[in-house]
Amino acid sequence: MTASRPHFFAFPVGAALAGANTFTTHPYDPVAIALVCGIAGLGWGVGQLLNDLFDRDADQVDAPHRPGPLGLLPSLPTLSVAVLLGLALTVVLTQLHPWGLALGAIAALLIGTYNRAKAIPVLGNLAHALVIGLTTVIGAAATHPHVSGPELRQGAQAMAIATGSWAAIYLQANYEKDLVGDARGGYLTLAHVLGIRSSALLRAAAASVFFFCARDLTGSALGTLSLGLAVLTVILSALDVGRRNTQQAALKNYRWAVHGGIGGMLSLGANALTSATFFAVAAIAVLLTENAFRRSPNP
Repeated sequence: MTASRPHFFAFPVGAALAGANTFTTHPYDPVAIALVCGIAGLGWGVGQLLNDLFDRDADQVDAPHRPGPLGLLPSLPTLSVAVLLGLALTVVLTQLHPWGLALGAIAALLIGTYNRAKAIPVLGNLAHALVIGLTTVIGAAATHPHVSGPELRQGAQAMAIATGSWAAIYLQANYEKDLVGDARGGYLTLAHVLGIRSSALLRAAAASVFFFCARDLTGSALGTLSLGLAVLTVILSALDVGRRNTQQAALKNYRWAVHGGIGGMLSLGANALTSATFFAVAAIAVLLTENAFRRSPNP
């Protein structure tokens, strides 16, 4: 459970809700919403389990408290759990939409190859963006079972690009605070190429541009307002990292990058929920994140 990082589940859940928000079917089926959020969250857990298996060398430096470096994730049992859980989620997805099997297979491919992509600058950001963007398509498919494949692809495209772009921006903060461990693990991220200051300033600029490009996708005043607050949080944290220009500053500000990243993702799917439910989900995400950072500066 710890290795699956449940405190970050709001990232894929927000992306799935954004997919549900792609079409204008109201009211949304609460059962379908709950199922797709479960698929997205547990699918994220599968990815994190695999990440911890592949990232042991890097985590020994950056996060020695995690189950992987502590020897609590034996390879074969952990891989078996990840594969079986992934298959189970794909089976459920096939019951929700005719394209379920194809979407599940593509998700497995993207999740399984992310760590290889991380070894090449920018490609890691792109791979993560594709995973989150696909989660948005899955959210649209699961909540709109009668929408055809071509309609699904066309209708969800803009939102998938938005969620993927926001995920890629957030990921840069993750790379900034993991510079030493990633280097030890054989990875070469954009943060290594640019340096901490330039990476943080690029992230702040990208977040600013993102807001003006994506604000109309939220579909509600509540979503736009929460997206603005999330983007502002990311910008301020990035500017502080750029000003200090140290990995310690990147690690210290990572908490706010996570809050902003999660808030922005949930904002894109806000219109798929009632206002009360949105605030409840956002509050749970904040509490989970704060609890994780209370235990470790690099959860």
